Amino acid sequence: MNSNFLPFGLLALAACSVCLPSLRLGKWRLAPWQLLLVAAQAAAFACGVLSLGALLILSSFAAGVVYARGIEAPALSSGLICLIALAALALSVHLVPGVANPLVFAGKLHEGARPMKFYLNFDKGFVGVLLLAVFAERGVSAFSSARTWVSLGLICVLTFAAVFGLAWGSGAIRLEPKWPDFAWTFLFANFFFVALAEEAFFRGLLQEQLARLLGQGSVWRLGLPIAFSALFFGLAHGPAMAVLASVAGLGYALAYASTRNILAPTLLHFGVNALHFGLFSYPSLLKT
Repeated sequence: MNSNFLPFGLLALAACSVCLPSLRLGKWRLAPWQLLLVAAQAAAFACGVLSLGALLILSSFAAGVVYARGIEAPALSSGLICLIALAALALSVHLVPGVANPLVFAGKLHEGARPMKFYLNFDKGFVGVLLLAVFAERGVSAFSSARTWVSLGLICVLTFAAVFGLAWGSGAIRLEPKWPDFAWTFLFANFFFVALAEEAFFRGLLQEQLARLLGQGSVWRLGLPIAFSALFFGLAHGPAMAVLASVAGLGYALAYASTRNILAPTLLHFGVNALHFGLFSYPSLLKT
């Protein structure tokens, strides 16, 4: 697993570099995240994480994402964004062949828990970095307002209370503190390749683009993108987790809407996941 970690470290560095200014290389201007993303692909191919076919598919997807951002015609842009959303979903749920995501852990974390498998997911992380860099809003002006901080704090408290209250009340979790050997790897991967990747897709792409399509106006035009991204987030987690994930997704969507900064829902999402992993039954209790 150690020899395969380089591509994932480069992906994380690419995500961290999205705010850095572009570099001038002769006649070309390239953003640091683009260079790091290419390096991550090369490392993944060299390590056997990506086949040649998968490498070409991911490169084609990246070209399409960058191209779509520059399209001015609304109809064409909307059509491309729909195609990008479908392709991103296919990559994120590992439908594209030729990606050998390394398995880190398989088994039960504690007595009574459902078995789990933990992978380092290059395809999902790759999608997340692209959507983060090209579509997600990263403004900081909202954080200068005390009102925004109060709203965000309230959203976080209510999200934690609702998610863990519902999970505990339904018998899905119980208090189960733990720190397995792979905990730091899990938290690293969960931040960059789960929380950040999913927020870049559901909030940065879906919620943001739907809000732009509807434009400014009535309350329902503000609420529809929030409700849509939350509901789709819940459905994407499967029937057993749909309600709980939709409640969590609503909190993440509100955090994004209140700040217009993708970091806010990402940190909230990661906080929920980290607390779940470290203190409660993970992924859930077996029903008896």
